[in-house]
Amino acid sequence: MPTQLHKRQGYRCTISGDYPYDLLQPPPGGYQGEMRTSHIIPFSLNNFDDANSLSLNIAAITWDILAKWGSFPITKLGGEKINRPANALLLRGDLDLAFGNFHLWFEPILGEENSYIIRTIGNTRQTGKKIALVNHSDEAIDLPDPEILALHAAFAQVLDASGAAKYIESSWHDMEQIHMLATDGSTHAHLLHVALWKLLIV
Repeated sequence: MPTQLHKRQGYRCTISGDYPYDLLQPPPGGYQGEMRTSHIIPFSLNNFDDANSLSLNIAAITWDILAKWGSFPITKLGGEKINRPANALLLRGDLDLAFGNFHLWFEPILGEENSYIIRTIGNTRQTGKKIALVNHSDEAIDLPDPEILALHAAFAQVLDASGAAKYIESSWHDMEQIHMLATDGSTHAHLLHVALWKLLIV
């Protein structure tokens, strides 16, 4: 899938427009950075082979809550569907981290298909930036699904309003200092789980 994302985005970060470090001939004046495949809804939610019982429980409960909350069709993300271009973005490393931690989300622009305003927790260089998602490839590659982006945005705003994101980020920072922070995206799944519980409570 990374190859598809690079082709779809014209080998540029979806938000910043930067090119990957390993692009041999970037256009003159083009900035380069580390690019990552960023799943909109965490890929680790489908990792039921994980021996970690806590991760398994969180994944199972999160899917159950998703099935009961709102009108989102969870069949869009079942099985291998979670690992497809419709649930993924090509992002520069720091933006991937912010997006995965629900500190950054896409707000749809009414009346403009596949167009968004970037919203963030706090002001950044990307805050308020308008972007239009376009397939730059000759191949038929799905654009990010608006419903999945809307789901991510809803979680981000709940976490922002409740202050949970900052609390959890602080806790994870403490864990990182003793080398306990997961590197497979499971921490993002934990944040999603918290957001869902708060949506049910509100």
